[in-house]
Amino acid sequence: MSDWVSATLRRAAAIGDRTMTMGGLAERASAGGLFRFARGLTGPLVGLVALCVFLSFSTDTFLSLRNILNVMDQITVLGVMAVGMTLVILIGGIDLSVGSALALSGMVLGYLDYTLQWPFGISIIVALVVSALCGLASGLMVTRLRMPTFITTLAMMSPPRSSPASICWSTAASSAGECASNASAKFRVAQKRKGEA
Repeated sequence: MSDWVSATLRRAAAIGDRTMTMGGLAERASAGGLFRFARGLTGPLVGLVALCVFLSFSTDTFLSLRNILNVMDQITVLGVMAVGMTLVILIGGIDLSVGSALALSGMVLGYLDYTLQWPFGISIIVALVVSALCGLASGLMVTRLRMPTFITTLAMMSPPRSSPASICWSTAASSAGECASNASAKFRVAQKRKGEA
């Protein structure tokens, strides 16, 4: 097995050396090389560019500063998670519990900050520690118990996913809809207080 891995790494390094030199890049950009280089673009990227071009011509608000800031605000959390997932996938693993860990850490942050009135910095640190503990539990099951990553992270989806509901329902809400409504109302009150201060 180790011979196969070392041979594969040597081949990948040789290909990387050949294509990443200036001569290799110039060769790829020469007549016909540009088409071969562009052929490697994936479908979702081409679709995204086409969608952006269409929306920029069909509406006047798509390229506005407000819309761009709104999109950037919405993709920050997913972007950070995607970087971590990319590293996990590159080493041949998979983590299915990352969304549940995000929900748990967000609920812990909101509960400590709003309900218990902890300082915001300490609430952030505790929420990050909770997320790290979720990852540590999955990591120990994979490395020490030699469990497959798919099964481990699938099993780790449930505890972090049910914990935010327990935290939310413990604040006198009788249903998930009421919990979300209470959280939204509390957030609006907190924003109003910040605006008055």
